[in-house]
Amino acid sequence: MTGTVPFWVKNALGHVFMPLPVVLVLFLAGLASSWACLKRPSRITLGLGFLILFALGLEPVADAVVYPLEHLYPSLDGVRLQVLRLHPPYWIVVLGNGHSDRQDVPALQLLNGTSLARLAEGLRLQRALPGSHLLLSGGSPLSGQAEAPVLEQAARELGANRNTLTIEDQSLDTADEARDVKLLVKDAPFVLVTSAVHMPRAMALFRHLGMKPIPAPTGFLGNPSAGLLDRYFPRSENLVVVQVALHEYLGLAFEYLTHQI
Repeated sequence: MTGTVPFWVKNALGHVFMPLPVVLVLFLAGLASSWACLKRPSRITLGLGFLILFALGLEPVADAVVYPLEHLYPSLDGVRLQVLRLHPPYWIVVLGNGHSDRQDVPALQLLNGTSLARLAEGLRLQRALPGSHLLLSGGSPLSGQAEAPVLEQAARELGANRNTLTIEDQSLDTADEARDVKLLVKDAPFVLVTSAVHMPRAMALFRHLGMKPIPAPTGFLGNPSAGLLDRYFPRSENLVVVQVALHEYLGLAFEYLTHQI
């Protein structure tokens, strides 16, 4: 349980208020109205569902939704990284995102794309910051194996020294991760690695606890393309971008209302 709301309740609500479930509800309402011979409500709900699905599948709409989240913090590179090398922090904290529980493949192949991008960025920064130590965070929100041990094994498969790896495997969500990471990092500055779209919420949660995270966003989703068809023809990947961004907006709203940020 996180705060006063059980994790499974938050997780369920986060899935319900996503574009695809909302559109499906509108379509079902339209069909029900049609069967009940209510032509006007049927047309309104079916038309609204179609317009929402069409609009959210467009790249300009997806980019507009995700842009405010992804452009608060720049990548940790160039001059910023050179300055950090002068006094490198001891900890680089990598937040997990998800993995498979299969037993027949290497750990690296168990990580989803988001977790893999975060781990790769953490390893890049560890090599760029001599003496740094990776803290890999992620529990088991929906049962099964905790993510942090999977991240650790994957890091070792990529050549990381096990003596420079520490895991935090009890957290259920980002708020939990902030509290659990603080027990290890305490008040020292540290590099925080997570997805660019997730960084504003993560930074707010960690800072709320008086911690000193240095943002290192990765896995940017907004990527305007030059092709006219790519930008103005609906695509499923744009729906995914919108869904991820809406999840973060809902998380920010929830954590603000529950005084966690």
